[in-house]
Amino acid sequence: MKLSYYNLNRLISNKTCSVRYENLEKLCDCLHCSFNDLFEIVPDQPADHRRIS
Repeated sequence: MKLSYYNLNRLISNKTCSVRYENLEKLCDCLHCSFNDLFEIVPDQPADHRRIS
């Protein structure tokens, strides 16, 4: 897959800023899944608008 253990570990630990599409495709091939199986959209938490006195 040409993905180092270090980079795979960073991916699993959510410590990456970007991922190559090529690596995602290879990961899906290895896991027999689709992109949708790898990702979940989580909405941002609403900002707290309380005033601080």
